[in-house]
Amino acid sequence: MERFRQKFKIYKNGFTLAEVLITLVIVGVVAALTIPTLINKTQKHEIVAGVKKAYSTLLQAQMNMARNNDAAVGDYSFLKDINFIDEFAKVTNVVQKEDGIAGCLGSNYTSEYKWLNGGANGLISMGDVSKAHCCIMSDGMIYVHSSLLNNHGQTSEDAENIIGSVFVDVNGKKGPNVWGRDLFIFDVLSTKGILPGGYSTGDCNNSSTGYNCTAKVLRENAMNY
Repeated sequence: MERFRQKFKIYKNGFTLAEVLITLVIVGVVAALTIPTLINKTQKHEIVAGVKKAYSTLLQAQMNMARNNDAAVGDYSFLKDINFIDEFAKVTNVVQKEDGIAGCLGSNYTSEYKWLNGGANGLISMGDVSKAHCCIMSDGMIYVHSSLLNNHGQTSEDAENIIGSVFVDVNGKKGPNVWGRDLFIFDVLSTKGILPGGYSTGDCNNSSTGYNCTAKVLRENAMNY
């Protein structure tokens, strides 16, 4: 009889099926609310780290390219006279190099890349990108150089010395393929070398194209937009 009572007490102290189901529902609701936020934060941290790495790679390459072209310290005029991607490939870990950019971005790049504000054909203001050059790095990042002379957030004085631009897709061919989200631009100046988009002027918010977000991300070490 005593054994029966003990077993009965153990059974009575357990969870009912209804209680287990309610607990699972609560856990599921909490997970549904928190996991997307955590994933979004993780993805943003990865993109920020990618932008910092891309800029560091560009600056290091710029220094090595200057040395290879016998340029004086602080003289970046040599950048006007070289094939940027060819020279870049000599001093970095490039695994694929292309004339034109379809080989790096895919044949549908004109429709897949978008502005931060949702506008389509996000590469249109890069000029005739079909004549640009690109490469894919060992880490999967895609670098594209264009001789475009457009100003992306530099002062009017610096804008006169822009000789091209480099944009980097920091997570390769994966989405979202949006300026300011995974695609970031750097201007190439004959006087100051490589500067991030938005270095001096320009807005970076969800209503903008996203071109000027590069400098904001680097300064704040975050994607606060």
